[in-house]
Parts: sequence; C-alpha cells; structure tokens
Amino acid sequence: EARLKLFNALHPQGKAFKYQEAWANDTSKFKLGVKARQIGITTSEAIDNFIECALWEPSESQPVPPVIAFCSPSQRQSQRLMHYIHRARVIFEEIYNIKLNFIKEREDWLYFDTRAEIWSLPNNPRTVEGLDLSKGIIDEVGNFVGREDQEIYDALMASLAAKDGSFVLFGKPRGRRGLFWKLYDPFGDYSSQFSVHKFLWTCRA
Repeated sequence: EARLKLFNALHPQGKAFKYQEAWANDTSKFKLGVKARQIGITTSEAIDNFIECALWEPSESQPVPPVIAFCSPSQRQSQRLMHYIHRARVIFEEIYNIKLNFIKEREDWLYFDTRAEIWSLPNNPRTVEGLDLSKGIIDEVGNFVGREDQEIYDALMASLAAKDGSFVLFGKPRGRRGLFWKLYDPFGDYSSQFSVHKFLWTCRA
C-alpha cells in the first residue's frame, strides 16, 4: 500500500488513473499492453521502475539489485522516457526532502546507490547486448520499423536469460503484422503466456 501511495504521488498530476494503478499492480512475469496514444502508460512504467530501483533492498524474492532496460523506437523517445524517470526523481526528492545519490549518471543510464540500474535505450539491438537484465521493457512497440522490433526482442531475450528476467511491452498496434501482433494474437502461440491489458482512448476521458 505504501508503494501504491508513492506511485500515485510521483505522477505529475499527483494521482494515477485507476487503469494505471491496475497496470502497475500486475506483477506478471510477461505483460503486454494494447493502448491508445497519450494515456500515460509509458509514464506509469517509468515511475514504477524508478520506485523499484530507488527503494530496492535485498530480499528472498529479489536478492540481487534490479537491472532494467527500456527500449524505445527512436533516440528521441528514449531521451523522453529518461525525462519521465528524472521527473519522478525530482518529485521523490521533494516528497522526502532528500537528494538521491547515484554511483553513475548518464543520459541513457542511472546507476543507483542501491546498485540497481535503469537503462533507456534506442532502437539498436547492440545497445542491449551484454547487459544482464532482470527486466526488459519495449516502449511503443508498434512504432518500430522494419525488423527493428524483432531484433530488439531477440537481444532483450538473450540478455534476460541469465537472470530469468521479466518482459513487458506496450504500444499502439499497427495492424496484424510485426512482433506486436505475433505476441498479442489471441489465436497465436504466444498470447497465453502474457497478462494482457487493453487501454482504449476513452479510458482517460
């Protein structure tokens, strides 16, 4: 409950929508969101993972620090996503009247003093290779072009293997084609492996 309260507080409007709460509360290992544009799922995912890294402590269920990578369809989008994370950081520091310290801080990487890490990477699978990830997230998966989505997916899966990590993707569909449809297709081979959420444009009205 304390984490949900913080999750709400870190949203720019000071309160998450119910569908954002439902998305964050779903801790399924494989999660897929079919969404309209501009409804705040990217923001919520950034906030939720920031909280996980900022507050991480060793536990039986998670003995090692989380290493989380967001992959976006462009350099601009990956920078925008990191902006959401930094915005959550500023609100977090204001709430607790503290200054967070980082072992390393770059435009694409935050290395927390908890030893947790968040990466925000563009549409290049080589940027993912070599990371031992606990979670991989593909942001706006419908906006990747050509085979970029599949290449990022393959690179993430290889990086997640060492820690048996979790995988999240979301975005606006681009018809019945590409990686997004292959994973979401209700009659396909993969959909039963995902916890699926649908966010229509009306959910924020």
